[in-house]
Amino acid sequence: MKPGIYQLTRQEYRDIPAHNQSTLKKWGELGLGKSPAYFAWWRASEPEPPSDAMVLGSALDCYLIDGQEAFDENYVIWEGGTRRGKEWDAFKEKSVDYTILTETQYEQVYGMAREVRAKDEDGIFTNMKKAVLVGELCGELCKAEADLFADQCPIIGDLKVTSDTNIEAFYKKCKDLGYFIQSAFYLDLASVLGQPVKQFRWICVEPEYPHHNCTFYLPIDSPEIDWGRRQYRELLSSYSAQLKSGAWPNNTEPKLLQSKWGVK
Repeated sequence: MKPGIYQLTRQEYRDIPAHNQSTLKKWGELGLGKSPAYFAWWRASEPEPPSDAMVLGSALDCYLIDGQEAFDENYVIWEGGTRRGKEWDAFKEKSVDYTILTETQYEQVYGMAREVRAKDEDGIFTNMKKAVLVGELCGELCKAEADLFADQCPIIGDLKVTSDTNIEAFYKKCKDLGYFIQSAFYLDLASVLGQPVKQFRWICVEPEYPHHNCTFYLPIDSPEIDWGRRQYRELLSSYSAQLKSGAWPNNTEPKLLQSKWGVK
């Protein structure tokens, strides 16, 4: 696929033969953290079923960004209480082409969407939509699926369901879960595609009532974006080299036991 900005389905995005930030972070965790063989096993394995938290995040994403019609085409609500028994089994079989939400999950999605929209003074969810970015970074074809994007807009946005919108808690999550890597990757892809991006935003909302929500942002020249850029470039370089080698060895050499935490 040629570099550009596209509107694609989730499956069409997955089928693009290009690197994405999620795989690079997994390479760092498993390929470098354990062994290339372990990463190769993960890559060849069937995807794990999404957790309830992941289902909730995806449902809010669909409801708030794609709209009610798209939500109705992809989600159904289970109103039968406990998820077991003959009725549940029959409902699952009938709903095989949908993602099933419980009544509680649907109420959470609706509540989060209501509260986020109430604070959307900039019209982000009116003027920005999902987009797939495809371009070259460090000589390698890369791709990203941005939650909130608009042509020639200086902002790229990401919707996050998080248990704690405290700024210190979210900063730690950005470092631990690679959100700084993600934001740098997205901003750089948009830049090489000629977009005048200056800032990455996270629109964060808590799943529990009263669904406190707030927006955090980082300018493109911030230390956190610079750190994320160095990280993804190192991961992209080592992963590309591993792919070209065609070898996925298991690390067997003894390692010196040391950690950044040390002892006191």
